[in-house]
Amino acid sequence: QSMLSLEKCYDEQTLLDWAAKFEGDVVMTPKVDGCACSIRYGADGRLEIAATRGSGSVGEDITGNVLRIPNVPTRLPITSPVEIRGEVYLPLSAFAKLAGEFANPRNTAAGALKQKDPAKSAAVGLRFMAYDVVGLGLQTELEKFAQAAAWGFEPVEHTLLSRAEMQAGYDRYVARRGELDYEIDGVVFRANRVDEQVRLGFTSHHPRGAIAYKLQGESGLTILRDVE
Repeated sequence: QSMLSLEKCYDEQTLLDWAAKFEGDVVMTPKVDGCACSIRYGADGRLEIAATRGSGSVGEDITGNVLRIPNVPTRLPITSPVEIRGEVYLPLSAFAKLAGEFANPRNTAAGALKQKDPAKSAAVGLRFMAYDVVGLGLQTELEKFAQAAAWGFEPVEHTLLSRAEMQAGYDRYVARRGELDYEIDGVVFRANRVDEQVRLGFTSHHPRGAIAYKLQGESGLTILRDVE
């Protein structure tokens, strides 16, 4: 199952049109602005490989650095292979301690993941937030979050909503954005029922069972003094 990008929307009507295509409630999560990562555990429970999203089917091997992220378990109590997907991110509190060495937390996290020396990568203070469990046959998104938490992962913040509550949920995240210890660039909505996600299927670009309601870009005024 490839790690695809998400379809995007910028208004409530597009969101409602998307939600009308499936049955059941919707799960809302923040769209954490980090680096998408897949972590695979073997049948013996050991962390075998961690990779960036890359092309969706082939990514960069970042196993050594992910093993040093403190909230990523190195072993799970399982007897069949499982894959945990999530976002590697740099908390804003950790970024603040780097004293202006880097442009933003996302670029800092990406650079740390590609660092050849795992000790230097670990020193940056990366964290992992899980948003998907692949391989167990769980029936709902809420079951996936509960399972990830039971294994010791930090699941992404999540709320079960009806369609009528989606815009208000998005507005709450916009209002709380300054209080979060991580950057977000939108809010993700996903069909809670996995069977409905399967029925909807995929395009070559995105799964039809999820959508990212993007934050409006920040803007400001500037004076253009010269053009050469």
